[in-house]
Amino acid sequence: MADLIPEFLDSWDFMAGFKEALKPKTRPLKKAEAAEFSFNGRIPFVVLVPEFEDDGETPLTFIVKEEGLIGQLSFVKNVVENNGLPLSVAVEDVAGAFTYSTFYIRVISEFPLARPLFGSIRQGTKYNSQMIHDLGAMLLRKFIKAYMNAFYYESFKHDEPMKNKCNKNWIPELDRFNISPLKDTYVFDMEGNTLYSSLNTDYRGTGVGIGFNLGDDTLRILQKACLNELLPSVETYLRIAKRLHSRRDFEAYCIMLTAVLEKKVFDLYRKKLQSQGCSKEDIDKRMHTNRLRKGCTDSYETISVWKAIRVLCDGVPYENEDAYIEITKNLYEKRDEIIHGDAIFVGIEEANEMSISYVNFLNFLESKV
Repeated sequence: MADLIPEFLDSWDFMAGFKEALKPKTRPLKKAEAAEFSFNGRIPFVVLVPEFEDDGETPLTFIVKEEGLIGQLSFVKNVVENNGLPLSVAVEDVAGAFTYSTFYIRVISEFPLARPLFGSIRQGTKYNSQMIHDLGAMLLRKFIKAYMNAFYYESFKHDEPMKNKCNKNWIPELDRFNISPLKDTYVFDMEGNTLYSSLNTDYRGTGVGIGFNLGDDTLRILQKACLNELLPSVETYLRIAKRLHSRRDFEAYCIMLTAVLEKKVFDLYRKKLQSQGCSKEDIDKRMHTNRLRKGCTDSYETISVWKAIRVLCDGVPYENEDAYIEITKNLYEKRDEIIHGDAIFVGIEEANEMSISYVNFLNFLESKV
């Protein structure tokens, strides 16, 4: 592993344990500034490598770099005991209920002088646990992507029946919620003095208060829905999109949000035509072309979403509108890159820009109806 040691580290011993592997060459300008932070948590699966799997006690250590941060991640395997005896698990535990990994993470800035660590983990003059844990989760996600990629290449060593068993596609996106509970969060200066500490933090749950119970009238709606077929609507797809965002599946969120937007556009298109006195039959006719859908004998293709938008805008060009420029840049270009271009990763800031552009563009279109 010596040839893999990053240039910005003095040394890296692959199985060196917790405290000695990460040694930055440069230090913060001021002694009292944050030089590193660390905390413990758990991930809902076991990191599989031979020494680690057999031992169960020796920490497996990796160095991870992402967005100007360097993290040392050390993992230990855990198996739930039953009556004092460890369970025998024949397959990977996708729920993390019986087997999981605990981790210890240490994080420093790759550029302590140009990008001091305190700028990323402090609000004003106070250190913020949530900011610390979000950055740690970001480095964990980088490791998971690399881990899944490694097993993809490992699969080529096996025959076809075994290849699928090598994939780790079931591993969830990690965030501060599903790596909780988090323990022993510390911020240290360059001399090892503690600048901040938090012993226990738990983000499990939705983070949203219960608020109130369903009223009798809504309970009747609930019961009726339980007895009848629930047809999907644009709100169904919006819920899916929001679920993907909450799980940090931002690439899938991008694609689903585009689908939601276009369904919203056609809803507004129908509403616009209705306000103009068009009948349902006329609206259906105007929404479709004369081309049959592929493989269909009685279903026709829908007009393009941009043609529908032009109708919403009464034929007035909209390409110079800020809302259109934003939605094109922040949503459609990313969607096209994911589907038609090179593989890309979408981060939370980009996903949030998509959300803002989505709302702004809808507001612009709704103002035309």
